[in-house]
Amino acid sequence: MSFVLLLLLFLLSCGVKGDPKPPPEPSFTFRRIGSLVVVYGKELEVPGFQKLNGYWVKESPSPLCFTVRHPWGRKKTVCVDAAPKARPELKVKELPDALLLIGKDGVLYRVYPVKNGRLVPKELFSFKGTGRLEKRYKPYRVAVTQVISDHLETAPRLLEVPAKPPPVPPPPRGLGYLEKDGRLYLYWFHEKPEQLVGFNLYADGRKLNSSPVRGFTYSLKKPKKRTVFEVRAVNAFLVESPPARLTYEPDALTP
Repeated sequence: MSFVLLLLLFLLSCGVKGDPKPPPEPSFTFRRIGSLVVVYGKELEVPGFQKLNGYWVKESPSPLCFTVRHPWGRKKTVCVDAAPKARPELKVKELPDALLLIGKDGVLYRVYPVKNGRLVPKELFSFKGTGRLEKRYKPYRVAVTQVISDHLETAPRLLEVPAKPPPVPPPPRGLGYLEKDGRLYLYWFHEKPEQLVGFNLYADGRKLNSSPVRGFTYSLKKPKKRTVFEVRAVNAFLVESPPARLTYEPDALTP
């Protein structure tokens, strides 16, 4: 019995060691987009590449082999073919509110944002058959590539998506006036004032204010002749609404 206890104490004092963990391998994906080679992944080191926001890039149209390392683990060498000379084969059709991208049957396309005239290798979306780029209130650019294989895409085709017309705000309502002490006080209402930067006022077509009027009243010296007033709502795009119109007659007791 004493021998068994001594043996147990000896084993406990030595400790039980398991197999050591193998060093981690780098986890990544990569693709060639025209002449640009991109490596995606976290906890990576890619010698010879530039590290940007969440990816590594290198401009090289020639065939390329490179090494991807885990900072405290293993490394792996991969190769990509030369940049293809082909360009995306697709048609572009402009719709009132979008650009329609019409590709070849069964072909995969990828769409990327463009900043300062250069493709940003963060995919917006991919499509087969047809894709759609919604118009915004400001024009913007994208880059479209055609996927040749898992790691190979054509050089991008840059497209500009034109701006759609800005919205027109609804007109003011309830335009009226009061007279007091030789002055005329115009007043009105609006159903969506939170969408406006103010109002523009006109007298017989002549603009009265230099910048949009905040609020719902405006005073001026009482005209001596018949005058047509207009009040137009102005939104953040500086687009005016149709007018609320009122005719002032100096001798009239009511508007």
